[in-house]
Amino acid sequence: MHKLNLYLLVGLCAITSVTYGQDKRYPIGSSSNMLSNVRKQITATQRPGGLSRLQLKLSSSVTLPASVKFRRSAGSGAEQLAGSIENDPNSSFYLVIDGQSVYGHILLQNSKKAYKYVSDNSGAVFVEETNIDNIVCVDYTKANIAEAEASASDAPVANAPAAVNDLQSYPGGNGCVLLDFDGQYVSGTGWNNGNPINAAPANLSDADKENVWKLISEDYRPFHLNVTTSEAVFNTYPKTKRMRCIFTPTNTAAPGAGGVAYLGSFRWNDDTPCWVFNGGAKAAGEAGSHEVGHTFGLSHDGRTSPKEEYYQGQGTWAPIMGVGYYKSLVQWSKGEYANASTTQDDLAIIAGTTYGVGYRADDYGNAISGAASLTIDASGNVNNAGVIERTGDVDMFTFTTNGGNLNLTFNPNAYTPNLDIIATLYNNNGTAITSSNPAALNAAISSTLAAGTYYVSVTGTGSGTPSTTGYSNYASLGNYTITGTIAGGSTPTGIAIFYKDCNYSGSFAVGLNAGSYTIAQLTAKGITNKDISSIKITPGYEVVLYKNDNLGGAFAGFTADVACLVNNGWNDSTASLRIRAVTNTLPAISITSPANGSSFASPASITINVNATDGDGSISKVAFYNGSTKLGEDASSPYSYTWANVGGGTYNIRAVATDDRGATATAQINVAVSNPSGATVYKHCNYGGYAINLPVGTYTVNQLIALGAVNDDISSLRVNSGYEAILYRDNNFTGPAYLFKGNFACLVSVGLSGGTTVNLNDWASSVVIRQTTAQITSADEESNVYPFIDHSATLKISPNPVNSEMVVQYGNMGDVFDLKIFDVNGGIVFTAPRVLSGQHINIASLRTGVYFVRINNGKETITKKLIKR
Repeated sequence: MHKLNLYLLVGLCAITSVTYGQDKRYPIGSSSNMLSNVRKQITATQRPGGLSRLQLKLSSSVTLPASVKFRRSAGSGAEQLAGSIENDPNSSFYLVIDGQSVYGHILLQNSKKAYKYVSDNSGAVFVEETNIDNIVCVDYTKANIAEAEASASDAPVANAPAAVNDLQSYPGGNGCVLLDFDGQYVSGTGWNNGNPINAAPANLSDADKENVWKLISEDYRPFHLNVTTSEAVFNTYPKTKRMRCIFTPTNTAAPGAGGVAYLGSFRWNDDTPCWVFNGGAKAAGEAGSHEVGHTFGLSHDGRTSPKEEYYQGQGTWAPIMGVGYYKSLVQWSKGEYANASTTQDDLAIIAGTTYGVGYRADDYGNAISGAASLTIDASGNVNNAGVIERTGDVDMFTFTTNGGNLNLTFNPNAYTPNLDIIATLYNNNGTAITSSNPAALNAAISSTLAAGTYYVSVTGTGSGTPSTTGYSNYASLGNYTITGTIAGGSTPTGIAIFYKDCNYSGSFAVGLNAGSYTIAQLTAKGITNKDISSIKITPGYEVVLYKNDNLGGAFAGFTADVACLVNNGWNDSTASLRIRAVTNTLPAISITSPANGSSFASPASITINVNATDGDGSISKVAFYNGSTKLGEDASSPYSYTWANVGGGTYNIRAVATDDRGATATAQINVAVSNPSGATVYKHCNYGGYAINLPVGTYTVNQLIALGAVNDDISSLRVNSGYEAILYRDNNFTGPAYLFKGNFACLVSVGLSGGTTVNLNDWASSVVIRQTTAQITSADEESNVYPFIDHSATLKISPNPVNSEMVVQYGNMGDVFDLKIFDVNGGIVFTAPRVLSGQHINIASLRTGVYFVRINNGKETITKKLIKR
């Protein structure tokens, strides 16, 4: 079923806890009955233009006549309706029936009454009276533009329309808010009782639009959210992860208000927008953050005493979800001021799992161990920027100086900042030297420093008493910059930074790029012998430390920052080192012999020789494979492996070299091993016509034809010593069969034991060549031919193919037989005397290939092919 989104509450209203008695809640039946009744009424009262009438039941005796102005029907079980109450100005209703769920409301604004529809898990539907402020704000007035603008800080702006149309606060954010200034036609939503709204463009200059974007972007800076002015960017997001905020003088959705929004609508799967009707950058921006906050489910920040819906703040501070038009510092709140009407945690709600946005990632480490380097140019000028994303977040930086004056300024966002900064300077041991937390939002530190490594931190702070005169550090969040000068200061640059002491401190901090460094080279760079205690490493690179000079002695590799080498046993132990990329230092490898495509006769002994080198390190081993099956490995140069007793087939030989940091490279070749011919079949008697050599194997009609034979066209054959041939009359090894050992010049008259003869000329359609343990002792022709009965069907091997363990069954369970396994060359590779039928036999030690299982119970010998994986 198509799911309709459920518009329950309209923003700009306090969500207070109201308890109603049972007399305030009236049952009106089941959801299915309500759906059926609504549809019957709509059909019966259909009027020109598609409008209909409904009777909305409030109790057993009270109903309200309603005009339907918008309807969306989704399948057999869902309706979405909006309209007004007849003969009641400024009234409206909204109703959603979706399966067993029923939601909606009735608003009678002139009489300040409201009703809402609810349902339980069983689908029972109720209507109950509620406070109108729980659904829509009716008293949210527009801002005094001049007074609001006076409270905003000045900031330079770019007036180019192209720039205004493509602003983004966090490209790639998990969610998106579009600030829509150019007018919008809105239809198919719950606004205006379902009627369309043709909103005019905002009465804002390009400078105002950019400042609105700046203000709202800073309010939502802590979150993984992209505040943009680009329609194209907005359209890349799913409907459940975006919100359009329309800035317009067209206040149809809420006449006389500063703006309006549906509570929780950010995650609705449709294009329901929120609205801002204020002019001026400060007033429009504060209302925009407020309305978007409602779409994230936030209620109003008001007071219970004196009772007010929207708290206008204290001192220079106000809450975003109250009224922030006339204060310079407007932040998210959790109701820490006196008599707060709600203690809703704004930050947690926006960043919670409900809306799928979350916080943006922390940009700098919170402690000395994770400190980032301050950016200092050759003249000692400092220029850094960051974001305090969460309450209590600390951004820590480090720098090294040869000694001299330090002057640093820490500024929050230039336009309508949210961050009140406290900055602290620490010495090499992490002891605070001085802090700055003036009455203003910015901070500044000046000091004269001795040579060494230092740290500076930035975090948010509060001011005054949060309950009456000020605010806590709860929402002291947002952008900041660090500027100034550090005399003799330097920012070590390089792929890896090496420090004299643990925790990235000490009298030297030296950056090095990729390469190898001896004692002399390290000393020239400022790193004394065996005096490294911590390292910072750029991702994607490895630092290899060596105990001895010239990359000698014991070594250890590191691919991530190391705060203290004491923990690794390498403190003050490095004499030389190497820095290299993790991703592109693969060893070079080639198989020097055998050559690709080499051929061998079975059984083969193949020696594989490999050349493997690594330009910036040593090879730890070379492993050898037949396909995916590992044959062995060699850990010392020259690398080689001898693969003995290889049967017939084509093999993909691979060699895999691994270097001392785990990087691998592969070389591979193909070799062919041919089986010797077990027999030769001829077209004519006396070994005339075609002559086809047949190694050990099975040959159907098609396989014989592929080799050059003709069906039913064998007249003579030679069977080599140690082999036997079985000729079958029919294809696929069926029908009568004869087993041959030796040479037969003509199959026209074949003598059998007992003096009988049989004509097998041009008779055979399929052939089996296999090895035999009974050797031919006479070269006489026509001395060894027997009628052949294939008993292999009674020999069962499972599974086949087999990986490691098989079950062999012959005769009845518990019958005893001897078992041998032969390779394709006739060599015995496995023996198991006195096997019980049904016994499990482990052959994991056998290499991958084709084998023959032969059993003997004292009466008969039976052979069956086995495939070992």
